[in-house]
Amino acid sequence: SKLIENKDALDQVNYLKYNYIVFTSRHACDYFMNSLRKNKVDVRTLSHIKMAAVGSATKLHLEKYGIYADIVPETYYSDAVLELLKQEVKKEDHVLIPCVKGVAYKWEELKQYCSVSTIDLYENVALHNEEMKDALTENWDYAVFTCSSAVENTFALGNVNAKQIISIGKMTSATLKEKGVEDIIQSDKANYDALIETIMRL
Repeated sequence: SKLIENKDALDQVNYLKYNYIVFTSRHACDYFMNSLRKNKVDVRTLSHIKMAAVGSATKLHLEKYGIYADIVPETYYSDAVLELLKQEVKKEDHVLIPCVKGVAYKWEELKQYCSVSTIDLYENVALHNEEMKDALTENWDYAVFTCSSAVENTFALGNVNAKQIISIGKMTSATLKEKGVEDIIQSDKANYDALIETIMRL
């Protein structure tokens, strides 16, 4: 797949009205910071905003920009940070969620607790090349999925012929189940190190 940045997505955002910003991936961090630089927005403009990250990897990536997340769940998946936000926010709060296109629906529940603005910051576009199509005709011992987009893009080409399907975490497993996959080995934690350990134990 290929990531395509929506460079104008945040041009009209008034950061003064937001109390929280939720970062859903390292890509969201990068593209968000690109937008600040492009629009000459001083990071001090964000000093009143609490920052949330969906997991430790996103938290660490955010710290490369000198921004330290206030809200980080122990387990990485969007439902976990959603639960924390539901306990944290007030009805009058405004939450900004710059994210990949196609996941806005996952944050609908939060709108019962506060005002929520989801902005499609980038798009994960499938590359339907012949090599990938050929791979799906083979029989594999294992097929490993590291994100929901990978599941969507792969199954758009056809079914996966693998003896065992391995998932990086809860969200990816949920997407696999939507595609009819039931027998899934899920990583203990939703990060690459834990995923590798899971594979090594097989």
